[in-house]
Amino acid sequence: MAKDGVMPPLKERRDATIHKINEMLPLNDTSVVNKNNYRHVFKPYSNRIERFRRHAKELNGPTGHVIILLLNVDDINGGPLSRMILPKHKWEEARSRKEKPFIRGLFTKELLCKKLDIVNTEAAEKLRDVTRLAIVVVDFNVIEIFEV
Repeated sequence: MAKDGVMPPLKERRDATIHKINEMLPLNDTSVVNKNNYRHVFKPYSNRIERFRRHAKELNGPTGHVIILLLNVDDINGGPLSRMILPKHKWEEARSRKEKPFIRGLFTKELLCKKLDIVNTEAAEKLRDVTRLAIVVVDFNVIEIFEV
């Protein structure tokens, strides 16, 4: 996007490609594609998400102070967050088994918001606005927040 009427250098522009499909020319913006990929994170972890939801409801008080975190450690946002959340954890074991290293579990909303402020302030603000139990997905170079 042009800022103050000046186009950014080519290397700073968002990647986009055009593909012709059925005589139409849709724009394939990689950030939009990545944002839709988060749905693929839910399927393999659906049993765990349900277990985390039940556990969050069993906690005393409202569930708005707890979130479910699904974080890909190798993601551009997940790497810095994982080092803040679990600084001493060794992820090489999972990688050596050809597994995608993932953090998954319950986390306090307040503490995650503080960590997100460092990595992505927009995501932190969005999470602060959530009043119910939320699922925070960090993968595909996107941080998405869903109210449950």
